[in-house]
Amino acid sequence: MVYYKTKVFGETMIHRIVTTPNIPINSVEQNLTTPKELESLRQNSFIQIFQDKMTPDEISFSAHALLRLEQRNIVVDEQIKANLENAIDKIAQKGGRESLIMLDDIAYLVSIPNKKVITALEASDSNVFTNIDSAMLM
Repeated sequence: MVYYKTKVFGETMIHRIVTTPNIPINSVEQNLTTPKELESLRQNSFIQIFQDKMTPDEISFSAHALLRLEQRNIVVDEQIKANLENAIDKIAQKGGRESLIMLDDIAYLVSIPNKKVITALEASDSNVFTNIDSAMLM
């Protein structure tokens, strides 16, 4: 990072320049000769990095879900998180998007692409669930 100062109308302003390294592309190893081939590789690299950053690594809980867990005295430990992540991975492979996961008499409504628990409730609280496309009983 580089900082520099300028004066505008007698006021000192501090500017910051953030530099990021370019993605190295070794055109000799990959036998790329034309600018079009190089640009295609750069675009593919960008797309891969973008997808890696956009895909959540681990499960998260919405503010609503955290509130419901607290209100209903539902404890989510590391084992439950691991079971939920396992279920999310299996449902994602089948193409599920909004899913109901039943785990130890607790119903978790989950956004599969975001790996985010939307809400949680005890199974006895309700037996009607809408706007889901898949369910998994564990």
